[in-house]
Amino acid sequence: MSRTATASPAPAIEELVARARGLAPLLRDCAPRHEAERRVSDEAMAAMRGIGLFRIVQPAACGGWDMHPRALFECAREVARADTAAGWILCLAGVHPWLLGMFEPRFQDEVFAGGRDAVVPVLSGGVGRDVQVRLEGDALRLSGRWLYASGVDVADWLCVMVAVPRDGGPPEQRLAAVPRSAFTVDDASWQVASMRGTGSKDVSLSDCLVPLYRTLSWADAQRGVYPGQARNHGPMYRMPLNAVFALCTAAGVVGGAFGLLDAVIALGRKRIANATSTAQSEDRHNQIELGQGAAQIHMAHRLIVSDIDEMHAQAERGEPFDQEQRARYRADAALASRMAVAAAGRLVATCGGAILPQGPVERFFRDIHGMASHFLLQAEVGGELYGKTLYGLELPPTTRL
Repeated sequence: MSRTATASPAPAIEELVARARGLAPLLRDCAPRHEAERRVSDEAMAAMRGIGLFRIVQPAACGGWDMHPRALFECAREVARADTAAGWILCLAGVHPWLLGMFEPRFQDEVFAGGRDAVVPVLSGGVGRDVQVRLEGDALRLSGRWLYASGVDVADWLCVMVAVPRDGGPPEQRLAAVPRSAFTVDDASWQVASMRGTGSKDVSLSDCLVPLYRTLSWADAQRGVYPGQARNHGPMYRMPLNAVFALCTAAGVVGGAFGLLDAVIALGRKRIANATSTAQSEDRHNQIELGQGAAQIHMAHRLIVSDIDEMHAQAERGEPFDQEQRARYRADAALASRMAVAAAGRLVATCGGAILPQGPVERFFRDIHGMASHFLLQAEVGGELYGKTLYGLELPPTTRL
């Protein structure tokens, strides 16, 4: 594939969001099945890919749209408010085509061959177990097990974090891209209370040979200096990786909170409170809680959108990001997530006994809490890192900013 491969012209953000919103009836119908089958369905993924949701930040040189990442956030809100499982996969794997654009162009030509899109989960953050790595010439030989492969059932490739031995120094952390077909998937491993539909199962490799051009230095990706810059030069390629990842992760939580809000409103419109025999929608206390909870969720969404807009504008100007900014983005992502979870708690408390039967309210509630437990969204950790930065204190060397 040449670097001139093209897809259809990028739509306006508003048009793409309308397309995503149009998937809501299908995704709402699929949501119970996703939970029961513990995976996102091929039908839902085909619909999301069909309208281009995985092309949003795919490099233009590889047939993608290379759009402003706000488009991903706005579309993720519409998808997650219909089905948290599909929304989570979009929030995570939807931003990874940007990461793939950091790899060597030779690998980009493989993964985006013919200008196609790609669904590629990335397994970093210390989820490897019993990982063995051996350097063999211009390739790595890998064996091991990795947890939390969200969307593996509908993936094309996976990226796993490995520690590559180096002579006279500590191992080098690298992302290794491997075709989905090379992995063994433990379908029984995903037995959880929340996020069941994401299918975030354990996967393993046994004696798999990975060419070095399919790998990327994790340190280089975080510093913003990588082989893909020979081809990709857009503003996103000057944005801080960890900040973008944290905000995308928070977008899933906030999108799910919008789904819970929709479900609570629908329930409140038809529910008669047992204690008073009056319509719940006419209760003043209920109205106050609904209004304040909805405002909190909208505030959380505006915070992450404002941050991504600020980041993109600064990258367009070619201005570097300092440590204080990076720490603030990480703290903001965690705060937005915490705010959405708190609002969800207020809203669920208005439902009374109606929360007890299984249905969309309790499913959204469980999934929001599960998503918010992601390590990038720990509010205390994010706050501590930002606080240390404001005081000018040294951060741990492994800090992801």
